[in-house]
Amino acid sequence: MKALVIGNGNYDDDDADLANAVNDARRVGAALREAGMQVRVETNLGLRQMDDVIAAFVRGLGPDEQAVFYYAGHAFELPEGSGRANFLIPTDFSARTAGRARSQAYPLDALTTDLVQRGSGLNLVILDACRNDPFTRGWSRSGESRGLTVVSTASLADTTAIWFSTSPGEVAADSGEDPLLDENSPFAVALVEALSDEAQDPDFGAVYRRVVRRVEELTENQQRPMKWENLRDPLYLSVRASAAAPSCPEGQAWVEDASRCVCWDTARCGERMEASPEEIPGMVYIPAGTFMMGNPSGGEDERPVHEVTLSAYYMDRTEVTVRAYGQCVTEGACSIPDSGGGGMYNWGVPARDEHPVNGVHWLDGQAYCIWRAGQVGRLPTEAEWEYAARGRDGRAYPWGNDAPSARLLQWSGGCGQPFCAGGTAPVGTHAAGRSVFGLEDMAGNVSEWVSDWHGGYPEGHVRDPMGPAAGGARVLRGGSWEMSHPGAVSVTLRGQGVATSRAAYAGFRCARDAQ
Repeated sequence: MKALVIGNGNYDDDDADLANAVNDARRVGAALREAGMQVRVETNLGLRQMDDVIAAFVRGLGPDEQAVFYYAGHAFELPEGSGRANFLIPTDFSARTAGRARSQAYPLDALTTDLVQRGSGLNLVILDACRNDPFTRGWSRSGESRGLTVVSTASLADTTAIWFSTSPGEVAADSGEDPLLDENSPFAVALVEALSDEAQDPDFGAVYRRVVRRVEELTENQQRPMKWENLRDPLYLSVRASAAAPSCPEGQAWVEDASRCVCWDTARCGERMEASPEEIPGMVYIPAGTFMMGNPSGGEDERPVHEVTLSAYYMDRTEVTVRAYGQCVTEGACSIPDSGGGGMYNWGVPARDEHPVNGVHWLDGQAYCIWRAGQVGRLPTEAEWEYAARGRDGRAYPWGNDAPSARLLQWSGGCGQPFCAGGTAPVGTHAAGRSVFGLEDMAGNVSEWVSDWHGGYPEGHVRDPMGPAAGGARVLRGGSWEMSHPGAVSVTLRGQGVATSRAAYAGFRCARDAQ
């Protein structure tokens, strides 16, 4: 097993220097070496050097050899085709526009592609690379780094896994108040401790879980690592591992899988016990997290600002379209939406199949979500909706804090009166306005029904809130194409409507729990 470790901390731009990235690389490299790997550690590399070093590392790998790549330093995401792509930042990076950035940064996709093409060996890519960088502040939508974007497990080969030191769109700490963090990041400390504990299971999944628990402890739950993997076989992060398998808990058994031991739950006929987040078409996985909900300077019903902790869940990437809802109507499980209205309603209008369905009430939304996914389908809670729209950084809009514009959302702003936007747009039209988790149209287009009754916010911390037990109106979120005031499309504004009312401004998207 071979490992390449890179730490970039001494950037040509002095404002970008990182105090601990080089320390992290050296310490992680030593831990990997102690675990029995052949390790190469490189620090403060420019783009040409990064390219040469990574190419040499890949060339030196045997076709079936396991490989580990660790990077500490700056990184960012950029639009790429219909999605977004991640880039590692070399020390000689100097671009001041998004247009020039691609040619001066190292694409993560290039690394994973090269690792996969060299053979069938398993690959682990570890990125402690979401640290707050100054490069994107002048040209990113929010005026600050968004960290890294999600990686689709469907796009990963079955030989590759990727660990992020923090959740998508979030910024990882370079240090901390704990004395252990004077010279190393929380993630590096956690990784080294997990690798160094010879008494613990060296399996990839077990090491990852120890890292997550330790990072959360060191950061007081402000940072949570994430992983994306589609591995066909187990991956061990130590060649010191004993050939004897540890005992399984009662009700499980060890079986041979390509000469490796895999723990299975015999009660569930071969389901792996620690499954990665399931890839659900059309939905985005939102990791568990804690955030501050509400707006101290907003309307009375946006206060008090309170801390909310949510379990992991899935949410539709886009608002439900006319085409998708029409399938439910055809099968007799959904009611026909309102139509007409001088073209403001999308139902029955040619060429609007990919627009959000509107003219639907709260009950229509619930019925559709249940029809599509069975009893696990539902409307999102109000807290889930706000977290998916803003993440944990307190932003005012899904894209950040920049003022709303026609580039970012479908609304009537800029014309001085409502309705001049001419109605909705096809879902996903405003890619620049995506939320921190990659959800489309969380502001504008249609206001979205959520599951909660409208009511006052609680005081203090709450976990997985579901809103009041009863009320006179349901909550609508996100503003719509009718809105012309910036505050009306903020992530904290709370609209409301009678559950049986249908309007041209109202639509929905679905959610479900992460199992």
